[in-house]
Amino acid sequence: MPPWICVSIPSRDLSVDTLLNLPINLAFDNVDKGSAPTFFSKNHALPNSDLPKDFLLHPIPSLMLSLELQQLFGQAWLDRYHSIIHTAFSTTPLPFWVLPYWYSMAQVMNARSVWWAARDWVEKRRESADDDGFMVVTEILDVLGHLPWDVSLKGFGAEASL
Repeated sequence: MPPWICVSIPSRDLSVDTLLNLPINLAFDNVDKGSAPTFFSKNHALPNSDLPKDFLLHPIPSLMLSLELQQLFGQAWLDRYHSIIHTAFSTTPLPFWVLPYWYSMAQVMNARSVWWAARDWVEKRRESADDDGFMVVTEILDVLGHLPWDVSLKGFGAEASL
């Protein structure tokens, strides 16, 4: 993956707040999971310098489709496929490094949606909290300012009251 692509993927060490405040304007495309084999092409990929200038702004495959594409890559390579064709670039054979890029960004986008929902849930609790509850909510929001976004957590469910 070229360095200019690597720097566009948010570090897993960033805090939840930082992740939520990043200007990521990606969306998932509406391509079907079952269509993964149709992404592979025997055309040679464009050199990185010839990629479309707006490549990073186009929709990406969903997390499930990105995972499936990565799993199919090895056999596709053995079958002499050389590139990926995406609906946004139907005439542009993309290099195989787009697969880990798409997967990484799909993970980021999924995590962002989960963390947005968590932060919204906590913010709603602040509105109805008494003094002690308000302090707890403030502490939780402070933790979100320091907690890395890519961690597994176990704790209270959505029905828990503060």
